[in-house]
Amino acid sequence: MHSGARRFVVLDIGAPVLLTDMVIPSCNDLVSLSIDIWVHQEETDGQRLIVASDIFMRSSVICDLQPPLFADTS
Repeated sequence: MHSGARRFVVLDIGAPVLLTDMVIPSCNDLVSLSIDIWVHQEETDGQRLIVASDIFMRSSVICDLQPPLFADTS
């Protein structure tokens, strides 16, 4: 990986869930972290949930999202 490279990870839970809390530990290999969510398609209902510009030195904690995010895989 080179400086400025972007990598993408897709987390497909595989079942409908209500997401209210999330912990992402710090990682020295990352400079920043962006989390986008969508239910149907990224282009139609995608939303930016979090941007962490200091993930290399601090964990990111999301607590008690209201209303909870609904992820439906059907």
